[in-house]
Amino acid sequence: MYSFLLKCASLYSEAAIYWGRKASGLLIFCRDDGTILLLKRSQRVENPGTWGIPGGAVGGGFHGSDEHDEKDPENDVFIGSAFKETEEELGVVPKDVKYFGETAFRDGNFTYKTFVYGVPLKEKKRISNSIQLNWENTEWKWFKLNELPANLHTGIVFSLKDLAKRKFKWRKNGT
Repeated sequence: MYSFLLKCASLYSEAAIYWGRKASGLLIFCRDDGTILLLKRSQRVENPGTWGIPGGAVGGGFHGSDEHDEKDPENDVFIGSAFKETEEELGVVPKDVKYFGETAFRDGNFTYKTFVYGVPLKEKKRISNSIQLNWENTEWKWFKLNELPANLHTGIVFSLKDLAKRKFKWRKNGT
């Protein structure tokens, strides 16, 4: 499984365009069936048509203040922003979650933190029945790790690659 993810991640690359200086998102996965929730980005956002996770700028994006230009804020600021963005984009926020870790992508003053949360099958079903996408995304789907779409957002590629290197356990049985 790990070699597949690393091979898959190596296939995708594109020029980096960042919305703001600091950003965060949630990678939600179901350990009961080994799936992750991905959203297809609309034509009205950066990197349209790619599959990624809910997330966005910490603070005001391009038009906000530059208070976080140099130093990263505390982790709880990133986490709060990730959950806020998830609620905005999905219309629902996961409740029965377990924190499994995070990845951090840095490029100069830009930092994007992906927080990995697992949900049980019952919570996956509740989330799925409650999703109401906003304008930022056009589709959503739970994907098995060996059936990821070809047009992944570079941010999720980075996170999956990082987690694969760390031999992250996606399933309860350890795979």
